[in-house]
Amino acid sequence: MKIVMIDIDENEYTPLYITQLELTNTAGVACLSLSIKFKDSTVLPEIVSVKAYNGKETVFNGFCDCQKITADDGFENYIYARSSACLLVDNQALPFTFNCPSTKQLFVQYARDKGSEYALPEISSTQKYEVSSGTSCFGAINDFVSLLTKSDMYISNDNKLCLAKISEDIKNLDSSAAISAYAQINRSEPICVINSKKSQGSDYILHTVCETAQKKKISRQKYLNLTSLPQWQRENTVRSRIKSSFDDYMILCVTVAGEFNEKLFQRFNLSLPVGDYEDYILTGIKYSFDKSGERTRLTLRKNIETGDVTYVD
Repeated sequence: MKIVMIDIDENEYTPLYITQLELTNTAGVACLSLSIKFKDSTVLPEIVSVKAYNGKETVFNGFCDCQKITADDGFENYIYARSSACLLVDNQALPFTFNCPSTKQLFVQYARDKGSEYALPEISSTQKYEVSSGTSCFGAINDFVSLLTKSDMYISNDNKLCLAKISEDIKNLDSSAAISAYAQINRSEPICVINSKKSQGSDYILHTVCETAQKKKISRQKYLNLTSLPQWQRENTVRSRIKSSFDDYMILCVTVAGEFNEKLFQRFNLSLPVGDYEDYILTGIKYSFDKSGERTRLTLRKNIETGDVTYVD
């Protein structure tokens, strides 16, 4: 993997003696992260941006968040960077109520002036859409996309706003190169019932029940006051909270030797020492290089259908 760093005066620098590198891409997290440790004989100037290449392919394009240098048998440099999505994550969106909004309209309002390009499908609503105070520019667009499509937005390495789609095909993951694997069932997060208000000043008389959580004998309840939002946005937000609470419910983590070239959201069947697993979605890729060699940690999760039902007291 080739790393190119650009300093504040737009000079390029390529570290040659990299001692440690980690590149992480996680579904639901807007930014890829890249951390590098490398030796050098001189003190680096202030680094602004970082790119990483695998052959001709750009695998990371972002900005330096943290730069450290340690004097110890020469200079050891440390760089931590996040992908270009950080420009939308770190900037707050102007609170606003949109009438009949579309993804194109939200892009123009919150992303175009930050160097992003539009590559989303045309998604629109005939209802009002509320962008609340404190929402990031990324969140203002992604929340709208997610509520209407149940899929997240991501920003590609060439700065395009794209829709993340779960693959239609299912592949068999070759576990012969697996260094380690473990399976996890986490019952600490799934929500069984969300209680919400029908209108400002009313009691929590709306109850959205997750039938899957009930069958799993999970009894966790939450209370949400979303009365400042339009009705469709309230209803979809409640269902989204229940759905996302199952994200870490059934997880597989597999570490393989070398690089792993599949994309996020690919579906897999796996046969591992800890069991056989069908139709798991790849939601995390962490590539590492250090004195122990190259390896990739894969995180896969089971897509859980929650079966929500809402009733009123």
